[in-house]
Amino acid sequence: LARLRGDLLHGGARYEISVDNAAGVSRGVGRIELDGRVLPASLVALVDDGQVHRVSVVLGATGAKKTA
Repeated sequence: LARLRGDLLHGGARYEISVDNAAGVSRGVGRIELDGRVLPASLVALVDDGQVHRVSVVLGATGAKKTA
């Protein structure tokens, strides 16, 4: 699979998650964005704030570029 999408509910919050593997790698997280901001680590802190959040994960080497 090159792309996977799904939603995660955390209390009243919804996290719309997309995972892109355009490089076809079998391990490694190149970049994670939460609501358009690049996170410094491979962790997403879930917050029950009743909002919709967008998480984008790009698999590959650290510092991978965004794919559309």
